[in-house]
Amino acid sequence: PRFVCCSATIANPLQHAARLLGLAEEGLALVGAEQDGGPAGERTLAVWLPKELPPSAAMEWHERMAPGGAKRRVSCLSDAARLLAHLVRHGVRTIAFVLTRSVAELLVTATRELVGEPLRDKVGVYRAGYTAQKRRAIEKRLFGGELHAVVSTSALELGVDVGSIDATLHVGLPATMASLWQ
Repeated sequence: PRFVCCSATIANPLQHAARLLGLAEEGLALVGAEQDGGPAGERTLAVWLPKELPPSAAMEWHERMAPGGAKRRVSCLSDAARLLAHLVRHGVRTIAFVLTRSVAELLVTATRELVGEPLRDKVGVYRAGYTAQKRRAIEKRLFGGELHAVVSTSALELGVDVGSIDATLHVGLPATMASLWQ
């Protein structure tokens, strides 16, 4: 028999397939993304570091603040909202991935304020907690071209074909490299 196992996200595919199939790893062949014959567009990865605040606006840490409470840079959330609004205005179909539901709601609200009418309704939010029916409706609007951008938690990255998306924006550091490239 011949087996074909596929995964876009698993970190240890050979070990996983060997255990799943009850075979030795040595008898398996791994075809990675670099050998994938499927069509794929060019990718550009850019890392964004928010600009430093002027000294008058910076807040230095002191003992009564929580760890990490010092503020020396512009909020990554406000920078992400500006960048996402720019992408929406220029017709770049985008998914903005965030780490939590609350950040998803904050980013979609800020972006909608920045783009204004009539683009406000072209920015949606997708997160766990919605019913499957509501999530499918958002996916349909996104992949049908009705939405220009969706702000999402990792709920959207699994099992959804995002081939028609022009850009992804990651607010915060993804937990794994597989999550970043997904």
